[in-house]
Amino acid sequence: MIAGTTSCDAARDLTSDAIVSSSSSTITTRRSSTPIDRSVLFAAKASALVVYLLALELIAVPVFALFFLDSAAALGPLVAVLLLADLGLAATGTLISSMAVNSRARDLLVPLILLPLVVPLMIAATGATDPLLAVGGPGYERFGTWLMVLGLYDLIFVLLGYAVFDFLLED
Repeated sequence: MIAGTTSCDAARDLTSDAIVSSSSSTITTRRSSTPIDRSVLFAAKASALVVYLLALELIAVPVFALFFLDSAAALGPLVAVLLLADLGLAATGTLISSMAVNSRARDLLVPLILLPLVVPLMIAATGATDPLLAVGGPGYERFGTWLMVLGLYDLIFVLLGYAVFDFLLED
């Protein structure tokens, strides 16, 4: 839960009012015209959040594997689950934080809207990792089904964010 809260904070910080202009070292406000397409801005913010989550996982997953895994056979499929979960969390977090950025109660709105939307992602990620971390070695029953659910969730929120991010930044 701490990682989810941290990613919400990072997504909110990535959608702050200041955007660094790529053509110069000056900072322009969000309300002025941006030199790039706003959908590209969504992709950049979501990508930055994915990189942040991957950096956290580079530290946390080896420590977890050292203490809790019997064999390293489950690490490969676990990486696929983590990548899909990161992409879904980043897309959803970027979309919701861009909705709440102009609100005075954004610190309340982001978790209130984001958490119910992330529940299916967490259920699918848990369902995919459960057989991988079973006692006696990894099992792959229903693993592909949960990966497809994660992929579908990612596809929906990436496409939704790409489609509506332009309208969310308008005044």
